Amino acid sequence: MNLHTSITENYSTLSSADIETLKCGKKTVGLQKILDCLHQYFYEHTTTGFNKTPFDIADLSKNHDLAFPLVTAIIDDITKEDIEHSCFFLHEYTKEANFPMTGFFLSALINEHAKKTKNTEHYRLILNHLPETLDGLGCKNNTYLHVQGNLGHWSCHSMRGGSFFLDGNTDDYFGKQMQGGLAIIHGNAEDNCGIEMKNGKMIIDGTTKNDLGRYMKNGRIYCHGAGKNAGKDMEGGSIRIQGDLIYPFADYMHDGEIKIYNKHITKKELRKNIDLQYVSGNIFLNDEKIMNGRRYFFYRFTEFDRFFAY
Repeated sequence: MNLHTSITENYSTLSSADIETLKCGKKTVGLQKILDCLHQYFYEHTTTGFNKTPFDIADLSKNHDLAFPLVTAIIDDITKEDIEHSCFFLHEYTKEANFPMTGFFLSALINEHAKKTKNTEHYRLILNHLPETLDGLGCKNNTYLHVQGNLGHWSCHSMRGGSFFLDGNTDDYFGKQMQGGLAIIHGNAEDNCGIEMKNGKMIIDGTTKNDLGRYMKNGRIYCHGAGKNAGKDMEGGSIRIQGDLIYPFADYMHDGEIKIYNKHITKKELRKNIDLQYVSGNIFLNDEKIMNGRRYFFYRFTEFDRFFAY
């Protein structure tokens, strides 16, 4: 059984209730309260605006936290099914300027509902019918979430635990500051995947682009290909790349471990393409150790220095 089958075997088809909801547009009381709450979320913060700067960590999390006063007021009146079915009506809000931030709102709603009801089943969100992707879905996640469809930026930002399964692709900054749990992407990820990751496990059943695991402190990342600068400024943890690798990589790597599995890459090629500003850490090629915590003290090597460094 492949990765895709194993994580989607229970979610591959819509239930009869889902289909009926889509056909007739029927809204329960709880579902209507969620949509009203989302509308209020947009309204209250339109004047102040949502922070979309990827480097401002506090404000990004605030997009999630701002929803708590709203969702706590309705949490006793909604069900897990109301949350799941709300996805079928999100297209009504696509004209909102901050529509992508709906992902942060849904994250706060799901986190609070799971905490209140002690739910241990997966929340299933079907989003592949939406014209725009959602940002911040899975922010501070501590429950079990399964998503069908592509996602925008900052998914699983500061994820704390539980599991997050995505059938689709994701944009930049997936798993930024991830603290725990399991995140699986059956698709591809863009730049800065796992940036500042603190713990947890991330499996990308596809490729990533540039700066995979940058500033990573702990945790594990598995992927099937990486762009430039994988492991850049890495401070700890483990990255396993089973597939293609674009150079340079491990620039300013301070600690941690990178394992590369590719029979077409030679030791000589890999060593020549390790940036000369590489600092320390362990690098393996097909389970053979290439670098063993060695330290370089110069930013530039002559060809003579390079020869004896290997």
